[in-house]
Amino acid sequence: MGNSTKQISELVEQVARHELVLPEMQRRYVWCSTQVRDLFDSLYRDYPIGSILVWERPFGEDGRDLDVGETAGSRREGQKLLLLDGQQRLTSLTSIIKDQSLLVRGRKKSLDILFNVLHPDFDEEEILDQTQETDEDDEGGDEEEKNALDFENKAFVVATRRLMNQPNWLSLRKIFSEPQNKLWLGVLKGMDIPIDSDKASLISERINKIQQIRSIHIPIVTLASTMDYRTVTDVFCRVNSAGARLKGSDLALAQITSRWKGSLKLFEDFQKKHEVNGQQLFDLGFLVRAFVVFMTGQCKFLTISSIPFEKYEGAWKETKDALETAFDVARNWGITSFTLLSAPSLIITLAYYLKRRPKEMADLSALHKWLLVASICGHYSKGSSESIMDQDLASIDKGVALAEMMNALGKQGWTGAITEDEIRGKFHGSAYFSLMYLAMHAAGAKDWYQDTTICLGNVGSLLKVQFHHIFPQAQLKAAGGYDKTEINDISNLAFIGGNTNRRISAEAPEKYLPTIDGEKLQTQCVPLDVSLYPISKFREFLFARRAQIVQCLNNYLNGLS
Repeated sequence: MGNSTKQISELVEQVARHELVLPEMQRRYVWCSTQVRDLFDSLYRDYPIGSILVWERPFGEDGRDLDVGETAGSRREGQKLLLLDGQQRLTSLTSIIKDQSLLVRGRKKSLDILFNVLHPDFDEEEILDQTQETDEDDEGGDEEEKNALDFENKAFVVATRRLMNQPNWLSLRKIFSEPQNKLWLGVLKGMDIPIDSDKASLISERINKIQQIRSIHIPIVTLASTMDYRTVTDVFCRVNSAGARLKGSDLALAQITSRWKGSLKLFEDFQKKHEVNGQQLFDLGFLVRAFVVFMTGQCKFLTISSIPFEKYEGAWKETKDALETAFDVARNWGITSFTLLSAPSLIITLAYYLKRRPKEMADLSALHKWLLVASICGHYSKGSSESIMDQDLASIDKGVALAEMMNALGKQGWTGAITEDEIRGKFHGSAYFSLMYLAMHAAGAKDWYQDTTICLGNVGSLLKVQFHHIFPQAQLKAAGGYDKTEINDISNLAFIGGNTNRRISAEAPEKYLPTIDGEKLQTQCVPLDVSLYPISKFREFLFARRAQIVQCLNNYLNGLS
């Protein structure tokens, strides 16, 4: 084992030249934009960002490119160094410094970070109070832009359209690709700052400091090529388990690939096969969990190392076949995305049930109901989820009746029917909201202005299903007296296409609701009583619609009994 250091620029060039690649055990790039922001913030403050662990490639060990640039994820043969620890950092650095796109969850993404050349001096409170933006857009657009008032106190933020047009905010991609003097003069001109002023000098120093990030040295730990794959995998798992930086499924995947060469490609090909409109239906963690379940009859990853290698191929074939069947059944139920369930692992249990009890496939209604009720109860998202899943798998193997498995959900609050209290205050991320979509989709709900059925399978900005605030947020906030819980309650949300959403925008409900076909409103449980449409009647509207939604959900579930 050897120790050395390299400049960030050298490491980035090695990635760009495909001289530093990933071994099969490595997961994909998973960082979100805020983690990239924090990485550059740390480097700018001269904070250490940890070491890089590499393995001198032994004969016969191939790799793949990091998830950055035109060749993201491509297979590589004969490269000298395999990257064991530091993938997320080096991928992020290469993307920004070399101005290249990222491959995130199967999709290309162009991420940029903005630097505030006039940021205030750092203090500890500012460090601890970094705004945690997300990568997801809500119905109303980029939430980050709505809350940009405090950003002038930040040094780095994830790029937004609004801030990119401000002269004091510079793109890190531009800082690393353009001459310092050109950038500096552009800022001075945009802000009308005299070239000989103290402020001009400060801006020059700060731009230069960003560009000097490329010269920072990173400690490198190199494992010799004489180490075998199994030993290196053990090192990889130990290093990455510190601080829980990797999930259990990532470490399990590393162990599987160390014993079964070529298995990662099998998993990724299966994942690619089941993409929906170019988006991944599930991550590799889901697939590893399913593989473990069908190989061992339980879901915990700890048993991987004790399973004979000879069982792997047979277990993988059984896993694939069972999941294919489960996907078909779920799609017939309208579950075209795993986001409609509180836990994707419910699909694995569904697959296990269908595989172990093939004679019961003639009547799947009871199983359908169990799956939906388990989802709204948060069956695998509360408490010891692995233990609960293992109990379900054991019940399936023992032939326990579905009625008994349904009764067991009573421990998680299922009383046999959904009540108004249960859905009050629930937001669009709730499993009840997903159930509302499934029930309304089954009832034939259509877009309010386009004659298209609401369906997650719709593609394109005009027809893609969005959730819509029936009483617009802007109207309710202007009226005052309503909190976020009421405004975002699922009883104020409906499913419509993107074009219709933009057409309605923030128009008052008493103006636009009467123009919509009554049958279309009814299939989405919108009361037809126009006296409930004024903003002042918002709470009465919620009360009336909530009652209709609960009736709709219970009728849907009872129809599966």
